[in-house]
Amino acid sequence: MKKSSLKFGLIGILLVFAIVPVLILGVVGTFSTISYSENVRFGEITDVSLSKAGVVDTVFESYQAKATGLAKMDNVISSAKNSNDDGLQELKAISDKSGDIYDALILDVNGTVIVSSMNEEKGTFENFSADNMPVVSGILSWEKYGFDAFFVSHEIYADPDEKTGGLLGYVCLIIHPESEGGSLMMALGGSYLDGNANMVLVDAEGNTLNFEGNAKIMKASEADSGFVSNVSTIFDSVKTSTSDKEASKNLYQKKSGKYAIVAGAIPNVTTWRWVGLANSSSFKGFASKTNIVGWIVVFVSALVASGIGFVLVNKFVGNMHSMLKKMNNISFDEGFSSMRFDVKNDKSELSVIQRSFNEFIDEVNLNSQRYRTLANLSDNMLFEWDF
Repeated sequence: MKKSSLKFGLIGILLVFAIVPVLILGVVGTFSTISYSENVRFGEITDVSLSKAGVVDTVFESYQAKATGLAKMDNVISSAKNSNDDGLQELKAISDKSGDIYDALILDVNGTVIVSSMNEEKGTFENFSADNMPVVSGILSWEKYGFDAFFVSHEIYADPDEKTGGLLGYVCLIIHPESEGGSLMMALGGSYLDGNANMVLVDAEGNTLNFEGNAKIMKASEADSGFVSNVSTIFDSVKTSTSDKEASKNLYQKKSGKYAIVAGAIPNVTTWRWVGLANSSSFKGFASKTNIVGWIVVFVSALVASGIGFVLVNKFVGNMHSMLKKMNNISFDEGFSSMRFDVKNDKSELSVIQRSFNEFIDEVNLNSQRYRTLANLSDNMLFEWDF
């Protein structure tokens, strides 16, 4: 076998049995890292979203607390009972102090506006529901206001503590979250997960607040269909919680196409769900960064293994080539009795072969000397007949 053939053959074996397993390990490690990194990212988006959800919960609680407080004030009760404007100052005080409470109203039981802090809503309340006035509504269109908003309501009773004396009407707060300085958009604002995630609110119809960090109301028809398709599942999976303690156990988590979603409920609010929304590509980017270090280690290990293997192959092939060269010289040179392998004092296979070959040379040399002696002493001609 030629030196190059033997060398390349051994290097090929080295690649198959040394480098290939390292590469397989790298590939398996890559998929494991991707899975692990996605779990880590889901953990991050969940933790940050839960933290921001606590602020959102506080904002909704403050809306409901203001509506409840108004419904218990004597002047507000008097307005509902007597259809006068006794409670106007109380309504103005609430709307003036809040950036996103655009209007505060008192309605009678039929939805007729008795008094309004902005004096814009008159007649029948535009989105009144005689059968079921929600505590917090979803996004609604308002012709009288000229923008989209939602409202928070509370019943007005003659005796608000005992809820006796008959239902007199409702306090309604019109929440315009796009207003400058609005507390709700401030609670939703800011991105996380390296700028690839943000907090979104979505109602049961698929209307959103702060979708992809745009700080605006977006109707379901305008939002990405890949997200909107998950809305009904989010509402079915995440039940309305009654306390913050239930929030961490009451989550919806899914990686769906373009988006990674973590969603939860707002205590005592049935019409909204908060959603931590991240771009799925950020998960892959994080995994890629994590894998770079691993692949560097694999690449360096492969180079080191290849270098060591190359040195060993060269040493082995060099010894074999040297032995074959010397054997070739022994075969053709006369007086080869002086030719010997320089045998190292070790127990390798090559050393054993070289010793055996030295013994063979000695035996051949001895037989040759015997043949020459017999030939010189004989008077007869020695010859060989090849039949």
